[in-house]
Amino acid sequence: ELGRNLLAQARAPDAAGAVERALAALEKAHGAEALEALPALALLAQIHQARDDWAAAEVLLLRAVRIREARQGPEAVELATELTGLGKFYQQGDRWMVAEPQFERALGILQKNRGPSHPDLLPVLDALAITCRELKRSLPAEAALRRALAIRERVHGLSHNEVASTLDSLASLLYQERRYEEAEKLYGRSLAIWTGLLGPEHVLLAGSLDNVTAALAAQLKYGAAEEKSRQALVIREISIVRGIYNLAQILDAQGKPAEAEALYRAWEKSLARLRPDSPLAAAVGEHRAAVRRRAGPFRKKPTKR
Repeated sequence: ELGRNLLAQARAPDAAGAVERALAALEKAHGAEALEALPALALLAQIHQARDDWAAAEVLLLRAVRIREARQGPEAVELATELTGLGKFYQQGDRWMVAEPQFERALGILQKNRGPSHPDLLPVLDALAITCRELKRSLPAEAALRRALAIRERVHGLSHNEVASTLDSLASLLYQERRYEEAEKLYGRSLAIWTGLLGPEHVLLAGSLDNVTAALAAQLKYGAAEEKSRQALVIREISIVRGIYNLAQILDAQGKPAEAEALYRAWEKSLARLRPDSPLAAAVGEHRAAVRRRAGPFRKKPTKR
């Protein structure tokens, strides 16, 4: 616990010393290959990584894997957890070739213990898909993502945010492989889920619309691509108007109604693009009317003759 607190305070050398002392005590009490030493090994590896001593961290993580396998057997679920952690460590160092076999082995262990469609497989499938994609191995990456998608659909249903995120990842891979029609369908499914979860005007939908637009444009479906692109533009404009509205409220609360009104005047064209039935449009209109009432009439500049 002392080591964690010191690490949280960015005192990595002190943290390393504290954890090394704790590890020595555990080894003396339980032996060098004791399971009780694993939490200290993991924390010490984290500290070494924070100090950019990746070699020392790797030695400790490999030691943890050996202890797990020796004490609990080569098919233990806990060993799969250690292997997954080791694989993610290699991912962080861009050592994709070394990471892949760790995830493959972890996946095999989990499949044997949990079955081929258990949710516990998801973190490993996701990590394996990322690794295979970095290695330019699109087929195993696609297979991992499709398995992850099927598990999430079964566990969460067809309209869950994790399903949408997996659809986006799979569609991105297919787009990269120039399988544009398939990518468009998956991006479209994802967009429908995000729209249902976030609402039709949420700013995060703009990115999803951009994805659909790119897939449509790659198929020369320019009319449909233009429509989606315009939708994304309106959503971004709504986000800007929302920010203007919030700033106007703050200015008004500070007794600066004239400045608030000036902001709305400057963005008149953007405000006009809001759908009349938009809740934001109604709120903006009500606030602008209240600001005008408090500020009084504004004197118009004389026109030049």
